[in-house]
Amino acid sequence: MAKTNYLVLLFIFFNSLLFINGLSAQNNLNLTDVDKITYKHYNEQEWDELIQIGNEAIKNGIDFYYLNYRMGIAYYSKKRYRKAIPFFEKVIESTPEDAIAKEYLYYSYLLGSRLGDASKILYTFDEKYRKSIEFHKTKNLFNSLGLEYKYYSFGDFAVNETVNTEVVQKVRNSMNYFSVDLLNYSQNSSTFSFNASFINGNNSVYNIAYSPEVIQEKLKQYQFYVSWKEQIANGLILNFGLTYMRENLQWYDSQYSNGNSTTLIYDGSTNNFVGLMSLTKSIKNFDLSMGSSISRINDEKQAQPFISAKWFPFANTSVYTNTTVSYQYNFNTDNDNFIFKQSLVANLNSRFSLKVFGLYGKVYNFVDNNGMSIYNNLDAIDYWYGLSMNYYFNTTTQMYLSYRNDGQTNNYTHNNLDSEISYNVNSILVGLKFNF
Repeated sequence: MAKTNYLVLLFIFFNSLLFINGLSAQNNLNLTDVDKITYKHYNEQEWDELIQIGNEAIKNGIDFYYLNYRMGIAYYSKKRYRKAIPFFEKVIESTPEDAIAKEYLYYSYLLGSRLGDASKILYTFDEKYRKSIEFHKTKNLFNSLGLEYKYYSFGDFAVNETVNTEVVQKVRNSMNYFSVDLLNYSQNSSTFSFNASFINGNNSVYNIAYSPEVIQEKLKQYQFYVSWKEQIANGLILNFGLTYMRENLQWYDSQYSNGNSTTLIYDGSTNNFVGLMSLTKSIKNFDLSMGSSISRINDEKQAQPFISAKWFPFANTSVYTNTTVSYQYNFNTDNDNFIFKQSLVANLNSRFSLKVFGLYGKVYNFVDNNGMSIYNNLDAIDYWYGLSMNYYFNTTTQMYLSYRNDGQTNNYTHNNLDSEISYNVNSILVGLKFNF
């Protein structure tokens, strides 16, 4: 027993010596040794070892030009582009004329999903060389064209299929969405987006006060959106968005019909407006955003402030998440709510990516997608979840397919008492995008 205790004490003693020696070695790092060791790892492409000793050196206050160069290339070679960015930025600060470091920095921005910074540095190259590395045609008026179609399928939630004195209800039957999107990367660090969309649909109105027959309501909605993003500083983007939407409703009543046609008994429209401003700051592996929309939708005014965090855990776009928390404040009603959105994107290879996404929060007249999407739906959205797939045919053409399931709540009256019924909406979106 005594011998065993002696061996244990001896083992602890030697391990303590090794630990102290390790601390001493780290604390005794000097510029000359770090330069020699990192140069050796660089020549032998031992990136993990180079990164380890480089980070230890930086923690001990050792920081010099060639260390930054080697650390940047090491992280870049490991495809950890966002980790490489600050090192190449330091190199460019010291030697702005270094074309190799500048190209490394450009691709680190580009592959690290900092397109605004990439576009800005792209224009510092001479025109001839720029054409060989540009991620968009710098002379084109537009750099991408997007086309989308979305089909909605509504669950059966009509309380009664005939008009009576007990139930007053509006039921959505069908809806189709069409969209055209244009984007331009301007030479002055700005990005402009333009979107035009059209929705048509059909609703059924059960209301004995208007007609003893079911009223068929035709919906047509026209929407125009423009946004401007300005790279106001390194890693800092200011964004403005404006949306105008016109909704037209027409009622057709079969009680006044002649033959197989129905008679138009109502034709009305509403104008809706949304303005949005936000700031996005890139900090290491995060893009942090904050902003707010101000809107008037269905004659109701509201503000919708939000904060958002996009996280790139591997310092590249192989996997990343986006979390957004919004607060919907209504000036006209008490329907104030918190909204939580979450998405996860995985780029499985250079051609194929998957995205899962969801939202939770009871919302009316919801503003989404930087102000481009307006949910001025009849009923409250309780949640949604879905999956989208993106396939790149080549560097200029991609197709995406998205499925979404919404949980919504329809409000109606039964014997003059407010009631509600839950139902589901399934939708499929197909899109094509051309980059040039």
